[in-house]
Amino acid sequence: MFAKAAFISAFIALAATSAKAENYEIGEAVDQSAVSKVDRPVDILGVTPGMPMEAANAILEKEFGGADHVMGYDLQIGPSTGQLQSQRFRSFLEAENGLRTDLGQIHLTSPISGNRVYAFYRRTEFRVQDGLPKIAAVRAKLIEKYGEPSRSQGNAMAWYLGGSAKCDHSKLCNDLHNGGGGADELGYYNLALTEVYEKAAATGTKIVIVANLSPRRDVPDGLQTLEVSFVDLNLLAKSARADIDLAASKQAEFDKTGAAVPKL
Repeated sequence: MFAKAAFISAFIALAATSAKAENYEIGEAVDQSAVSKVDRPVDILGVTPGMPMEAANAILEKEFGGADHVMGYDLQIGPSTGQLQSQRFRSFLEAENGLRTDLGQIHLTSPISGNRVYAFYRRTEFRVQDGLPKIAAVRAKLIEKYGEPSRSQGNAMAWYLGGSAKCDHSKLCNDLHNGGGGADELGYYNLALTEVYEKAAATGTKIVIVANLSPRRDVPDGLQTLEVSFVDLNLLAKSARADIDLAASKQAEFDKTGAAVPKL
């Protein structure tokens, strides 16, 4: 819960400080070829990498109890000078069921690549009174769905799909995409981290899936919490680079106009 709270607090703070006039419009410049293609289906609750925001939102509404259970957060981006800002766009969706036992978080690219899903995190808490699934059975189900993991240690598993099937030591390659601290690579879409995104994508893996199975202390073979996430490294890196390039071109245009000379 701490990671979630920290992420949302950072996101709200960012949105509050970024709510400026729109100086430029982001159009679609990165086509669907940036969405990674791998040798097996990848989804969580039917949400797939590259899915348009509207379709992903509809799935959250269906799976988590209706539109009232889904929250959307908007973002503006621009050059690091702070002189220019894009239009606002939906960058993050969060849904939680009525019992607060099931949470879904979706991260979206900007309109530069069609405002598409690049990451999804789901956390499910199981209640003793409902019966706890066996860890071994859930692990087997994950392997049935995603194949043998590329990395497995204890109750943590990771799949590196596409390309070299290798990944570096960054959080994008090894950690659940659960919001992190808000401003790191597991948080909101952040152009300041473009080189971090590109470095992870350059290792050759296209999509990373991470799962963590947490047992209940007094029922060692019973599953207390299941967390699963995916991130499309290729889509994230290409979208952020295109946004960086667009922001730089808009800043260059702005700089050419110059500032008005004050009356002396």
